[in-house]
Amino acid sequence: MARIPDDAAPSRRYLTQDWTLATSAPDAFASPSEIPADHPSRAAIVPGTVAATLRQHGQFDRDAPEPLEDRDHWYRAPIEGRGRETLRFAGLATIADIFLDNEKIATSSSMFVETDVAVDLNGRHELAICFRALGPLLALPGKRARWRPRMVTPATLRAFRTTFFGHMPGWCPPVHAVGPWRQIAREPVNKPLRTLDLRSSYDGANGVLDISIEHAGDGPLAVECAGVRATLEQNAEGVFAGRLTIPNIAPWWPHTHGEPALHDVFLTADGERWRIGRTGFRNIEIDLDVDGKGFGLRVNGVPVFCRGAVWTTPDVTALPCARDAYEPWLRLALDANMNMLRVGGTMVYEGDAFYQLCDELGI
Repeated sequence: MARIPDDAAPSRRYLTQDWTLATSAPDAFASPSEIPADHPSRAAIVPGTVAATLRQHGQFDRDAPEPLEDRDHWYRAPIEGRGRETLRFAGLATIADIFLDNEKIATSSSMFVETDVAVDLNGRHELAICFRALGPLLALPGKRARWRPRMVTPATLRAFRTTFFGHMPGWCPPVHAVGPWRQIAREPVNKPLRTLDLRSSYDGANGVLDISIEHAGDGPLAVECAGVRATLEQNAEGVFAGRLTIPNIAPWWPHTHGEPALHDVFLTADGERWRIGRTGFRNIEIDLDVDGKGFGLRVNGVPVFCRGAVWTTPDVTALPCARDAYEPWLRLALDANMNMLRVGGTMVYEGDAFYQLCDELGI
């Protein structure tokens, strides 16, 4: 399922301004209304982490970090509007209660799963997120493990869907990942483009693009890529689907073997034309060698010697997801003639900008 880009969702707005951060003892406050008016707070970075906000205020040292998981952290911001909207929390680290005014509207227990909440707005409200202290939960005995993990401390962290950053002695400093580390957005519930699925392939000469879209309108819908246009048919479930076959398409190559060609994809609906994504056409196969015991990759039928490194993060304090944070490091990888990066499963899923840049650079 592809991410819907901003230019295909003009009604989407990101909540980045007017956030404050307050810290308290674990479970000191059950709801925002219990926080005293004179309780200390500071302007907060969103998206971002508690560590990044404290660093901005000169209150955090990455080389001698203070523990952040032994306290609750409250983010609050005003929100105005009228009507029914969806609030979308792309990543909350890690146990988080979400409040609109003083009503709890959702709880998130995974750093990596998006949380969507439909709300009714009627004027000015307060949106609040409490990141509950993870430390006391880590101190509780967990289920007995068949294998005891040796790279992470404490071992009970394996029971939570969160990064190992900050808990891998010898690998990175003990900077705990806490806070709204990914974007928070709002958009109407009745947005026209609801889901989008783009799947591309390459047969050696032609590019094939399979498209599946949930759209609020009745059609017709048309999709265009590399000068080829096709009308999407609506199935019994109300989903618009179709296939584009693009002859003699320029394929995507790793930069070590050719040009990483990319092609914009456009949707026409209700008399409007939107860019809904960007794709490359390639074919990747596993090469097991003549004895069936090897492992190699063939891209577009050509053997590729993969050389690269393990990717971690541009900044372990802030865990950024913006293009300007990724680009200097990815260009260094390009200059070093790397054509592959490994994103380890013990760290974090990177933002869309990371993969878009890799696509552009041929990595």
